[in-house]
Amino acid sequence: MHLYEIDQALQARMEEAERYASEHEGEFPEELDMLISGLEMARDGKIGNLVRYIKNLNAEADMVEIESAKLAKRARICENKANRLKDYLKLFVGEGVKWQDETSKISWRSSEKVEILDQSQIPTKYIKVSTSESVDKAEIKKSIKGGEDIPGATLTSNMNLQLK
Repeated sequence: MHLYEIDQALQARMEEAERYASEHEGEFPEELDMLISGLEMARDGKIGNLVRYIKNLNAEADMVEIESAKLAKRARICENKANRLKDYLKLFVGEGVKWQDETSKISWRSSEKVEILDQSQIPTKYIKVSTSESVDKAEIKKSIKGGEDIPGATLTSNMNLQLK
C-alpha cells in the first residue's frame, strides 16, 4: 500500500470514528481503534522507510561526487602526461614529418593562436569585463586577420601533432 493510500484510508477511518462517536456518546468500537492504530503504524513505517531511502540516496550522491572529483583529477593527470609526451615526441619526429605503422599515425595540422606580448597595450575594446580582467583573444584574432594592427598582441602559427 502506498503512503497516499494509507493516508486516505486513515482519513476515512478517522471520519468514520468521529461519526460513530458522535452517535454513541463518544465511544467507538475497539476494532476501529485497532484499525486506525494499524494504519498509523503502517504510515509511520512508510515514512521512516522513505526517510531512510532519501538519506541513502543523498549518501550515494555524495560518494559519486567524491569519486567523480577523483576521476576528474585522474583525467587531468593523464591529459597532462599525454601532452608532455606529445611535446617530447615532437622533438624526435620533427615538425611536419609524417609517420605511420600498422596501428598508429602521426600527422600535423596548422593552427593559429594569439599571444599577448603586453596586456597593458591592448586596447580596452578587447578587454573582457568580468570578476577578473582578461583579454578577448578571439576578437583580437579576428581583428588581426582582418588586417588591423593590435598593439601588444601578435598572431603566431603552430603545428599541432595529431595521433590516430
